[in-house]
Amino acid sequence: VKEIEFDYSESLLDRAKVSYWNTYSLKNHYRSQAKELIEFSNTNFYDNKLLFSTLNNINENPLEINTNIKNKENDFINKEEAKLVLNRLKKEMNNPNYSKILVICFTTRQKEFLKELIEKEANNDLLLRIKKNYLVIGDLQSIQGDEGDLVIISCVFSKESKDYGLLSKVRGQNFLNVAITRAKKKIIVYKSLNNQDIKWVNDDYIESLNIFKKWISYLDNKTKEAKAKNENIITNPISEFA
Repeated sequence: VKEIEFDYSESLLDRAKVSYWNTYSLKNHYRSQAKELIEFSNTNFYDNKLLFSTLNNINENPLEINTNIKNKENDFINKEEAKLVLNRLKKEMNNPNYSKILVICFTTRQKEFLKELIEKEANNDLLLRIKKNYLVIGDLQSIQGDEGDLVIISCVFSKESKDYGLLSKVRGQNFLNVAITRAKKKIIVYKSLNNQDIKWVNDDYIESLNIFKKWISYLDNKTKEAKAKNENIITNPISEFA
């Protein structure tokens, strides 16, 4: 029976687990310089056991959330989000605080569409930065082991979505965990849905989708907290194209 489990394991980690290897939890986190960059994963993946430190005198909010982006074309490409990410890259690429920027799209098609937009730019400093690895455009499957001073996330999905790609697949929460823990200094999130907009696929409970809902809910709560404190954690991306 154990051999069958081994054969159907989908990763080295899964194989190690079914082989009864000892399991050790990650305790020290050195990448993120602010609590907000690791807080959700620490609670939902590491049982609040991570040890990390926050730098003093951080002048900007380490977590920026942009919500309610209009225009949704299909489940795997969100053109409006891609345009907003492109504009933000132009703004941030000369920021001395960010020697490397990592963009993470939650679908491969969104990643490819964003790359197409970058290639069409007339004055293409962004392409040069990609060639020098100062800028990386990735998706959920390609960013394992990478990191950036600034991470920009395009969630892609909206309240019209019926398919959430890897985030509604078995063990999809592991891809989410990797994506949201890549930042050293700041994360900027572009999202087109709130927690209540996420629907169960075929009305079936899926743990990975539940974790995605929890993360979106975490962002929604951070937005409410910031509004209550009148902090600039949120921008309104619709106004950029108004």
